[in-house]
Amino acid sequence: MMSAGVEQLRRKKRRRVESPSSCGLMSLPYDMVLNSLARVSRSDLGAICLVSKSIRSLVSSAEMYETRSRMGLREECIYVCLGTTFGRKPLGWFILRRKGNRLIPIPMPSFPSPRRATYVSMGCGIYVIGGSIEAVTTSRVSFLDCRTHTWSQLPSMRFARCDAKAGLLDGKIYVTGGCDDAFSRDNPEVFDPKTQTWSSVCIPDPVMNNKTDCYSVVTLTG
Repeated sequence: MMSAGVEQLRRKKRRRVESPSSCGLMSLPYDMVLNSLARVSRSDLGAICLVSKSIRSLVSSAEMYETRSRMGLREECIYVCLGTTFGRKPLGWFILRRKGNRLIPIPMPSFPSPRRATYVSMGCGIYVIGGSIEAVTTSRVSFLDCRTHTWSQLPSMRFARCDAKAGLLDGKIYVTGGCDDAFSRDNPEVFDPKTQTWSSVCIPDPVMNNKTDCYSVVTLTG
């Protein structure tokens, strides 16, 4: 009976050591935990998030992103949007992990994902601009926050666009083309992320004629 009791106590002790709540990490000062986790690579942070909800919340916070940026610990991360042009299956979003070349799925938006949209990476996320929903050109704009992998809808453009061209200049997103009407060249727009507003803009012909291709693969650092 004595040996059985000792063995039971040992098992309880092992469970306490292995318990995430008793690992001691979250009992340290907040800044110390934040700075320690910020030094861990993104590929390993996914495994660390499994330890506890508290750690998962901290890893996906804006403070973690800002801390890593201040430390110069930004890593390249490739986001991929997969889907067929005329397929009915919803588009899928993934992160390409170079270690093992694996595609890790991320949550889908609660609203329809447009096909033939324009993708722009800026700051901590990806802007999905225009496109086609059930064969109808849309002016919808959505945003994927790459820190928390959450979606939100932004103010729509003034014009519906599909396969539009877009570029960044002075912290603003310029979009042109892709309209169904014959005067699409006359309908360029600019989006200001700070004020969350769209406005008309005049783009010189040399800039408008400098065509660039838009792909469903976006590279983001963070």
